[in-house]
Amino acid sequence: MAIRFFYVLPELVLHQQSGKTALRNSWQKTAGRAGWRLMFKLFFGSLLIGAMTLLVFGVTYLLQLGIDQLGNLDASALGAVLTFILATLSDILFSIVGLQFVLGLMTRDYQVVELTDFVSKSKRSKRWVGAFLILNLIVQGATPSFWFVVNTANRHMKIISHRGVDGGNGVQNTIPALQDTVTKAHPDYVEMDIRQTKDGKWVLMHDPNLTTLTKGASNKSISDLTLQQATALTVYENGHTAKIPSFAAYAKAAEQAHVKLLVEIKTERQTAPDLADSFLKQFKTVMDQNGWEMHSLNYSVVQRLKKLDPKLPVGMILPGDFVGNPVTNADFYTMEYSFLTREQVESLNELRKVVYAWTVNDETGMVAAYSQGVQGEITDDATTLHAVMQDSDKARLMHQKLGRYIVNILAE
Repeated sequence: MAIRFFYVLPELVLHQQSGKTALRNSWQKTAGRAGWRLMFKLFFGSLLIGAMTLLVFGVTYLLQLGIDQLGNLDASALGAVLTFILATLSDILFSIVGLQFVLGLMTRDYQVVELTDFVSKSKRSKRWVGAFLILNLIVQGATPSFWFVVNTANRHMKIISHRGVDGGNGVQNTIPALQDTVTKAHPDYVEMDIRQTKDGKWVLMHDPNLTTLTKGASNKSISDLTLQQATALTVYENGHTAKIPSFAAYAKAAEQAHVKLLVEIKTERQTAPDLADSFLKQFKTVMDQNGWEMHSLNYSVVQRLKKLDPKLPVGMILPGDFVGNPVTNADFYTMEYSFLTREQVESLNELRKVVYAWTVNDETGMVAAYSQGVQGEITDDATTLHAVMQDSDKARLMHQKLGRYIVNILAE
């Protein structure tokens, strides 16, 4: 149908035909062999332009890859600007070539409008016009280039230790693991999980049932135990042992270690906004004084936390992909990294929402999440993430982001 109506627009604009006449004339011009010839011309012309585009973009990508591997930070940053300008100008050039190709198919039936006014102008005027057009194209290429360099080479990203461990150095959500992780891995934040006890207190625990971590010593949940009963239990993991800590004790240890906390409220009910009331009643002061953050999978908990303490940074955990931006009061979103896309990150960032990726434990995932522009990564291996970020500070990710940029151009 697109082939049969190929001439509708030029009939309307250039021959000033009515809509009905334009449709009829286009249908007649593309009937039989004429339509097939037009289709093949468009098809092979698109293939040729596409091949040229891939060739230029491929050379551009390889150029940046070589600069990243052989050059220092300054060389890679300058190379990024130049290659991004080249990529953008190439996109504009091939768009013009594509338009010219389409217009060329119409020259037999439609008179080409010549720029007679421009041709009659002096050489000096032509130079000024040409210089302006070239400058405009460079600006279009430089704008995303400089954003890319600043966002990649000079952007700090939070390193967040998942459950307070680093490479299996202790039992998750325990004080000994926290202390060892902070001493050796130096994370920006420690993410940990809390649950409410039977008597309304708070202890650190991820799983709803204690069987696994206590090696069968208890098959109950934290909500079945009092604070005294819960903190008396020993937990085992990675060849280490420790006691279940209360949040009060863990918070004190974090203050002494000079590390910030990212606190996740775990719930056993679908709707549990009263948990937010209980927690902030006990710990609002310590949270605000230290600038700590909170997040949760439970929508009602997130909304309630933000209502009770507007200054508290609160996040919503999203385990999978979503359609459109989520509607919450959250300040940030903690998103499962394998479903994360650059478009999601940029869309949320435009709304001034921070994005954390979880749980990123391999170098490939760390690099991918960083290149997507997230503001933090939650990991079980903060030491490795530190090494990856140091490598990223040397601009080793420039070619990867350029590759993503080129893919987006081609997709559009």
